[in-house]
Amino acid sequence: MLRLIAFVSLSPILMAQAVEFHFAPPDGTTFTETVTSHRTMDNGPMKMDDEISVSANTTIHKTPNGYAITRIATTKNGNQFETAMNGLPVTWTVDGGGHFQGASGYDKPLADFKAKLPEKSQEQVSDALTPDTLSARDRQEWDSRIGRLAGKKFNLYQSWVEDTQVPGPNGDPIPMKTTCTVTAMADCAAGKCARVKVTSKSADGAPVEMQTETEMLIDPNTGLIYSETLTRNAKIKQQDHAVSIAEKKETSYKYAAAQR
Repeated sequence: MLRLIAFVSLSPILMAQAVEFHFAPPDGTTFTETVTSHRTMDNGPMKMDDEISVSANTTIHKTPNGYAITRIATTKNGNQFETAMNGLPVTWTVDGGGHFQGASGYDKPLADFKAKLPEKSQEQVSDALTPDTLSARDRQEWDSRIGRLAGKKFNLYQSWVEDTQVPGPNGDPIPMKTTCTVTAMADCAAGKCARVKVTSKSADGAPVEMQTETEMLIDPNTGLIYSETLTRNAKIKQQDHAVSIAEKKETSYKYAAAQR
């Protein structure tokens, strides 16, 4: 009898372990995102280390069809185009279900950037760097963090597997096998957040061997992230050697008082 009572009394607790994710941030949500990325590239005889830092201010506004997310970033030690975008706004459009619809704000900065390049360099970047490829990159970033969770319900400790893709060095997609797990509920500035672990590995035979692991602390009620770490290891096959890249990225978020 005691065992039965114990089971009955615990069953509501076990049932409560289901976590349902939404993207529903308050209108006017503002936050500062700070990203630090350390990367090591081993090209055989040459090894390079670099550290890139990004500080971005983001504002989220509700729209009749969902949300407009405007981000203004400043990148230190980034590539030439990232530096050219410093201080310029890019707006992501997301529907009411938390699904990425598109990005705007790249056309003029991209045209100005290409106009300043030597003719040969313009030819090299003409196809790889376009508003469409940049929007596709932003979509992949969104889907890998918030889009894959929004509108779904999972039990604590439950894992699910997806076939996904990430952009390769030349823009071609790399097929990946991705496993997501809700590993815990933890305290955060919003109250209780879900700790989500995401691991991805490139499919056999892919032109780039890649493994990534991401851990996020995310408020399942609003879809707002409070901390994030990512590690990535990749090996790019060349004709006579392979280039290895190891990266670790840490992201912190500071929300205005109304969103804490």
